[in-house]
Amino acid sequence: MKALTTFAVLFLLVQTSMAQPEKGKYIIGGTSSFGYSANRVNDNINSLNFSIQPQFGKFISDKTVLYGGLGYQLLRQRNQDFTTYGQGFNASFGFTRFRPLVNGLYLTLDGRINAGYNLYSNSFISSDYYSTGIAFSPGLAYFLNDRWMIYSNIGSLYYNYYTEPVNGFNNEFGYSFKANNFSIGARFILGKKK
Repeated sequence: MKALTTFAVLFLLVQTSMAQPEKGKYIIGGTSSFGYSANRVNDNINSLNFSIQPQFGKFISDKTVLYGGLGYQLLRQRNQDFTTYGQGFNASFGFTRFRPLVNGLYLTLDGRINAGYNLYSNSFISSDYYSTGIAFSPGLAYFLNDRWMIYSNIGSLYYNYYTEPVNGFNNEFGYSFKANNFSIGARFILGKKK
């Protein structure tokens, strides 16, 4: 069993040593999230949210990938008096810049522009708003082989602008680099092997 484990680790290391960003290759990936919370103390509130955002991109150099994607978000929040439903649609465009650390492991900087439309309604009100924003996130990427990459982002520096027909507009600017503001994902790489 030890020999099989050693062989598997060596095989992965050999495959990883050939894995790196290459100009002209494409990526398919994206993000998805699901959350449920229940608070039985304050007004018996529970909430449910789900989002999905597939992405497609292309390496324009051996250090940079450009990508874009469309997304959908669903929200339901219920308390003892009423239920609020929400849904949103968004588009994002961005880049990821890679800086090598060790064989197969890269430090990344991800920058993106977002635009979206959201609609919320309950038995009392119905409200919609538009949002635009820009964000930058540091992270890590690891090329498992020449077809798969896993990546993570830790926090972000961001600016968001919201417009509502009734309440006007809101600006939001900030940063968050806490360990609990962490995302992880995978990307599949398409293109010819060299």
